[in-house]
Amino acid sequence: MGLKAGLAWWAGNDRQIVNTTTNGVLPAMRALAEAPDGTIWAGADDGSIFRCAQEKLEAFRATDELAGQPVYSLYIDGSGTIWAGTFRGGLVRFAGGKFSRITAKQGLPVGIISQILEDKQGRLWLGTHQGIYCVAKQALNACMDGRAASVDYIAYDRHDGLPALECSDGYQPASWRGPDGKLWFTTVRGVVWVNPDELIAKSSPPRVLVEELSVDGQSVPLRAKQIVIPPGHQQYDFRFAAISFDAGDRARFRYRLDGYSGWVDADTLRTAHFGPLPPRDYRFQVIACNNEGIWNNVGATVKFTVKPYFYQTTWFLILAAASVIGGVALGVRRMALLKYRRKLAQMEKEHAIERDRARIAKDIHDDVGAGLTQITLLTELARRNPEQTAANLERITQSARNLTKAMDEIVWAVDPQHDTVAGLMDYISAYAEDYLRVAEVRCRMDLPVELPTTHVSAEVRYNLFLALKEVLNNIVKHAQATEVRLGLQLETDAFTLIVEDNGRGLSEVKTGEAPNGVTRIASGSGLGNLEKRLTAIGGRCEIHSEPGRGTRVALTVFLKNTASPVLAIGSNEPKNYIAQTGRVSRSTG
Repeated sequence: MGLKAGLAWWAGNDRQIVNTTTNGVLPAMRALAEAPDGTIWAGADDGSIFRCAQEKLEAFRATDELAGQPVYSLYIDGSGTIWAGTFRGGLVRFAGGKFSRITAKQGLPVGIISQILEDKQGRLWLGTHQGIYCVAKQALNACMDGRAASVDYIAYDRHDGLPALECSDGYQPASWRGPDGKLWFTTVRGVVWVNPDELIAKSSPPRVLVEELSVDGQSVPLRAKQIVIPPGHQQYDFRFAAISFDAGDRARFRYRLDGYSGWVDADTLRTAHFGPLPPRDYRFQVIACNNEGIWNNVGATVKFTVKPYFYQTTWFLILAAASVIGGVALGVRRMALLKYRRKLAQMEKEHAIERDRARIAKDIHDDVGAGLTQITLLTELARRNPEQTAANLERITQSARNLTKAMDEIVWAVDPQHDTVAGLMDYISAYAEDYLRVAEVRCRMDLPVELPTTHVSAEVRYNLFLALKEVLNNIVKHAQATEVRLGLQLETDAFTLIVEDNGRGLSEVKTGEAPNGVTRIASGSGLGNLEKRLTAIGGRCEIHSEPGRGTRVALTVFLKNTASPVLAIGSNEPKNYIAQTGRVSRSTG
């Protein structure tokens, strides 16, 4: 007998109350059942199931989130498996010391199970607050063991003769199976019985019909030969029905959207909702069963296509992929090209360094080596001829001066701090003044006040300096000039060093005009190397001379390797001067 706290039992005239458990807590007992081996089991308000003995109660309880739901009914089958109906906790199985549970998630749409019976066919009959449900134990075990995702059932309600949907609850047993196999259930409006042996399925599977498809609230014609949905829609709603007079509103449905979702148990719900769908072909299928659990597994289908945006199409993705691959390839090629150019620039730089080293070695060998050899020879002559010591010492002194000057030129040519237009002009103007002063030739300077710091390579500086030396040397030796003017014209991409004298000119020297307008000097005149030196550094040399009116030599150096027009040195007036608003003029003599 179940009590508010514990259990009581009678044996003849003896009565005993068992109120001791393993943990000392005694909940209210609501359901009793006897196992085939004679063990008494009780279900309690706290969700526990108790194995009852005269001395104590042994409690068992599930551990899931619904473990605390009260046990309203108990049934123990022939295998000793305990089936417990709960209040809003579904159907519980206790076997082998483990609990399993079936709720609406597994397709059993009842929350309160107040009565449990078993028929001869191995089916459990559940008295609930929503009618009487019949479920095969085999299907229940398959679902609880994970071999099936859901269970099928047969529901009985007022259409089948029930005076009320709500079966009695509170305390058990409240249902009974008679010797003849009839199952008796108590309801809030009387007692009903059912003979499971006489229940033979007489109805056919219901016909299923998809009544409507609406996209974002707009109905789509289902009889169209091809249903095409434009891109950008957010909501897809299907409405369907089962045509069955037997099932009525008790028909249950399952649906799926191939390529998007698996089977969904809709129970008696007759609508399906889907959110935004990716672009592709779809097939919506819905099946239904009647109140006797007979399924129409063919059901009804609707095929439709959701079109993609242009950027979701295959051709666009292929084009985008090709663009990405092309961009990556172009980037790799550009990186490889930049790497190649850096390597080439490094090689050119190393080659330039090697050329400078070779030039320095040649200059040291030609100038310094020759000077040292001359000093050695003069020293030996002075030692052998003491009477000519004074003359030899003078020659040794002059050779030492020349050697010092040659060393100064070599050091200046390789010093990187002079690799500017300003550094170049400072050196060559000082050299011209000193050289012409010794030759007693007046020197006039016509230079900008501020010289630019534009970079000029050592090779350009050195070749331009040697060309200037050659021009000054020819003036002193051959021109019979009394005055020399040294000028500088600056342009955006070039500068021109101009050397003019008032000597006798080059009337006795044969000249010729080259195709590019550069005046060529006949070999043997001493000026033929000028063109070679300027050409070697990417510049040009122009010489204009008239008998008795002097000579004008213009040495042009291009600062950039461009084809931009430069100052026409042959014209009488300079053009496009840079910083020409301020110039300094000075003369020495």
